[in-house]
Formats: sequence, C-alpha cells, structure tokens
Amino acid sequence: PLDDNLYFSTGMLNNFLVPQDDSSSFGKILEIKNTNKKQSIKHIVKGIRNPQGLSKCGENIFVSSHGPKGGDEINHISLLYDKTPVNFGWPIASYGTHYDGTFGENAPSYAPLYQDHKKFNFKDPLLFYTPSVAPSQLIALPADNLDCKNGIILYMATMGWKDTPGQKSIHRYELSLDEEKLIIKNKTIYNLGVRIRDIEEGENVIWFWDETNGRLGFIEKWEII
Repeated sequence: PLDDNLYFSTGMLNNFLVPQDDSSSFGKILEIKNTNKKQSIKHIVKGIRNPQGLSKCGENIFVSSHGPKGGDEINHISLLYDKTPVNFGWPIASYGTHYDGTFGENAPSYAPLYQDHKKFNFKDPLLFYTPSVAPSQLIALPADNLDCKNGIILYMATMGWKDTPGQKSIHRYELSLDEEKLIIKNKTIYNLGVRIRDIEEGENVIWFWDETNGRLGFIEKWEII
C-alpha cells in the first residue's frame, strides 16, 4: 500500500489483444482506492507488455517493463498532470520488434509494433533500451531525502544473460521536475556482473538480490551520489 491507495501491475498473459482492451485488467496498472471504508478500482495505465518494477515518489509512478526483442521501457505517470488511463501503446507501438525482427507494416496487424508513439496518441516511455537490458525492480526516492517535488533519484536493477552494457547492473538516474515535464539530469550505471532480481531501500543502502550467486548485497546509497 502507498498512502491510502494500492497500485499493482499486470502483464499481457501472452495475449496481444488484452493490453488495449478496457474490459480486461491484463496489461494494465490498477489503482485500488480506499475511501470511507469503500473501495474503488480503476485502470490508470494501459498498453503495458510485461511489467517488472513499480515505484511511487510523491505524485509520480514509475514502471519498468520488458519489451519483445529490444524495447524495454521505464514509463512515468504523473498523477497530477496525466489523464488516466495513460496509454503506453503496446502492442500497437514499441521501440522493439517481434522476435523474427518484424515490425510496422511487415508485422501482424494485431501487433504492428510501430516505432512511433506520438503518431498514434500514445505516451512515450521515459526511457527505452534497445538492445534489451532486462529490467527488474525500481526504487524512486526524493533527491533531497525530503520531498519528491525537489527532484527524484531513480534506481533500476537489470538482469539479462549477456555481459553487454546495461545488463547485470544497477542504473541510477537523477531526475528534475519542471511542472509536468520530467528531465533526466544525470545517468550512472553500476556494472555488478550478476543478475539483479530485486532491490530494496535500506536506511543508508540499496540492498540487491544477486540471483546469479544466490546472495544478498548492497550499495551505499549516499556514497554513490
């Protein structure tokens, strides 16, 4: 639970049609709101393929998602400025391709994966990765350790099976907010050489689960700023 609301994500269940289907809760981010002992549920995001990490900082929600062949994403939703449900376009738009390399007019009509979001009135990802980095968990923290309005530090863990840049790492992004715009000020990648399945915030550290060796590790949070 975050504040009085619960947010959770669902994948597309190997069904290309459900992420754009408003009658389905697959390929979505959902909000359960508790008000006067009554609960309401709504889709705040649609068009998501395979979400892995979800984090909230103030009125900002971040979600990491696996793309197909390439096109992994970090998506950002502003609860202040975005009209919900925010549509990130899957499988109509993606910066990845099908595993056979097809996209656009050469791809199946139900999943064209057009390499353009804005043309089809979808929201662009905050970041996308081609080739894939296999993102897992996210942590979004206030940059000044007080208020997310003053800036956000976003950590993202990655997995993958190759020793290519961006995989088996922890990514760190410094973000500033200019009303409804989110600006990436700085990016650092800490190459740990192991598959990072999960990360959690400690008092002065970021804990990570090393899936490759089955062990727990940490990075000292404020030393790497």
